[in-house]
Amino acid sequence: MYPLSNSDKSSWTQWHWAMRDLLNVEWDPLGVAIPGGVDDEYDSYVNGIAVLMKARGTDFQSELMAYLTYVETERMGIGPSDSRHDRLRGVVPKLMGLGAPP
Repeated sequence: MYPLSNSDKSSWTQWHWAMRDLLNVEWDPLGVAIPGGVDDEYDSYVNGIAVLMKARGTDFQSELMAYLTYVETERMGIGPSDSRHDRLRGVVPKLMGLGAPP
């Protein structure tokens, strides 16, 4: 990895904050990102999303769905749910709308 310039760091920070907000408001599978709750709960998943966004595989939307489903079920230990799957179908296009990180 090469050192980031100040403008790259600023762009990355802005992208990270936008991603954090989206994950907290739209995704929040644990229900902890309420006002006065935890803001950084999902920060550890931002890099995984960034890698997928930079790679942009042939089935990018499905890859994001699979990643978030993996995080919910395997990392967080939340069992599968049709309602969470439906919510993910709404969240993923919004993530894609942020675009790849700088």
